[in-house]
Amino acid sequence: MLSPAKLLTLSNRVYCLLLYLYPAPFRREYGRDMAQVFRDDARQALRESGLTGFLSLWLTIVIDLNKTAFAEHLWQVLHRPQYKYVQWSGVAATIGGVVWLMPWFLPWTNWLDEISETSQLLISLTGLTLVALGLSGLHLRLRASGSRISAPAFSLALIGLVLVISPVVVALVTGPAVSAGPFGLVIGGVICLTLGLVIMGANALSHQALGALSFVPLALAGGYVALLISMWLSQSNPSIRFLIPIFITLDMFCWLLLGAALLFWSQNMTNSALRT
Repeated sequence: MLSPAKLLTLSNRVYCLLLYLYPAPFRREYGRDMAQVFRDDARQALRESGLTGFLSLWLTIVIDLNKTAFAEHLWQVLHRPQYKYVQWSGVAATIGGVVWLMPWFLPWTNWLDEISETSQLLISLTGLTLVALGLSGLHLRLRASGSRISAPAFSLALIGLVLVISPVVVALVTGPAVSAGPFGLVIGGVICLTLGLVIMGANALSHQALGALSFVPLALAGGYVALLISMWLSQSNPSIRFLIPIFITLDMFCWLLLGAALLFWSQNMTNSALRT
């Protein structure tokens, strides 16, 4: 059996490890004091109430730590600087644009037969979710630059994404047999997304919200317009079907540029915050 001194030493080490459950800023500010208070309380509980009191103290600490650590993480999220959200949205846009469009691109490659329909649907759903996060970062950036119509444009784009996502979700629930979904709903969603991007892109250009890359949202919208037109024309003229993967690749590249623009802006804001 451990001696009281060894038991206290072991408990102190375990408690210091548990402090890592708290956010780093909170831990840096209060961790040392919390560890000191625990050492004093543990020593007193062991001296006055023995092992029973010591274990009761630990039970109280574990329960309190779970609640307070969660609350601190939530506070950190809610009070995170806006440019931090834009930074993460840039990562989401970079990944999401490629992931979402990949299943569109697969029919022109040899990979399609190797991926199940359910996997393709999950890929699309993941990509659409990340794209929504990326657009939220663009909206925050436009709002920070003084745009007044970014919110309705962002809402329109989100409606478009919901329309596109709906058949994917239905297909995942009911089975891949209906993976094609209502094609008209998907096209309508892409149109709404494109209109939202056009408005946000015009705002980005007028406010130079993304610096030298302020043209990217409009280029992205233009790529979707070209993709829709080429898909429509290819139904009556199959010879132009080769244009579809080209425009898909263009849109992937534009999502990469949009993510890079958001990341570049947020990095500049981070550097400014560090200098101040």
